[in-house]
Amino acid sequence: MAPASTTSASCPCGGGGGAAAPARSSDGDCAAAAKEESRVNALGQQLRDWIEDAGGYVHPALQLSMATPYGRGVVAVEAVVPEQRQPLIAVPERLLLTTEVAAQQLGPLLLRQLQPPAPPGAWWPLGLRRQQQQHRQQISQADPTLLLALLLASERAKASASPWWPYIAALPEDIPCGWALSQKQLAAELAALGSMASDWAPQVRAAAAAVDRQAASAVATWGKELSVSAADVRFTTSAGEACAAVHSRSKGALQALPRGTEFCVSYVAGTSPLNMLLNFGFVPHEHRR
Repeated sequence: MAPASTTSASCPCGGGGGAAAPARSSDGDCAAAAKEESRVNALGQQLRDWIEDAGGYVHPALQLSMATPYGRGVVAVEAVVPEQRQPLIAVPERLLLTTEVAAQQLGPLLLRQLQPPAPPGAWWPLGLRRQQQQHRQQISQADPTLLLALLLASERAKASASPWWPYIAALPEDIPCGWALSQKQLAAELAALGSMASDWAPQVRAAAAAVDRQAASAVATWGKELSVSAADVRFTTSAGEACAAVHSRSKGALQALPRGTEFCVSYVAGTSPLNMLLNFGFVPHEHRR
C-alpha cells in the first residue's frame, strides 16, 4: 500500500477523474460536492461496520472520500503512524470476493439453471446427460476472473439483498478503469502522463475492445441464467480466522500517512504503469517516470 498523492480532505470540490479540476467552483458546485462527500462518507462507514462486525479491522483514521485527484478513494483524515504488527485494514477472508468464491457460488447455480434436476427415480435421457456434462465442462473451463466478474455483476444487481452489498455500494458508480475512459478523457489522461504514455492509446483501445467481446460472450452464455447484461459484466470486469491484511508500506518499508493522503492498494505488485492505467484508471505519481 503506497501513498498515491496528498490532498486536502476538507473540501471535495477539486476531486474526480484524474483530470485537472476547474480553477474556480460556484457555491452551488461546492454544495453539491459536499452533499456527495457526505453520501460517500456514509457508504464508507457502512463498509467499515460490515468489516468490523465480521471481526475485521479498519484504522479509525481512514475514510472513503471524494476529496482525491482520482475520484472516490480512501484518505487519511488524521496522520497515521504505522505499526509493524498492526495493519491499516484486515478483512476476514470469508468476506472476500475471489475467483474461488465465484467458482463455488456460480458453478452449482449455473448447472441448476442450465439443466434442472431430473425427478427422483427418473432416468436421464442420454442426450440430456451429455448436455449436462458439456455444461459442467464449460463452467469448469471458464476463465476464473470472468466468473468473478459475473458473480460481482450478479450480486450488484441484487443491491441490498446481496451479502456483499456494503462493499459493492462503496464502489464507484462509473467504471474507473482506463479502458472505459471516453476518447476525450483518455486523451487528457495520456497527455498528463507525458512521454511515458505516448504509444498507449492503441493498447487502451484494444483492451476496451477485448473487454467488450468478453462481456458479450459471457452474457450470451450465462446472462439469462444470472439476469445480467453485457454492461453489468463490463462494469465488473474475521476473529480467529485468516484475514487479508493491508499495511502501509512503500518499497517494503513502513510508510507514515500524513493527514489528507490518498493511497493506492495494488493487487498486482510490480505491474507496469500501462496496466495500472488500464485496471485502476490512473498511474500513481511514484510510478511515473
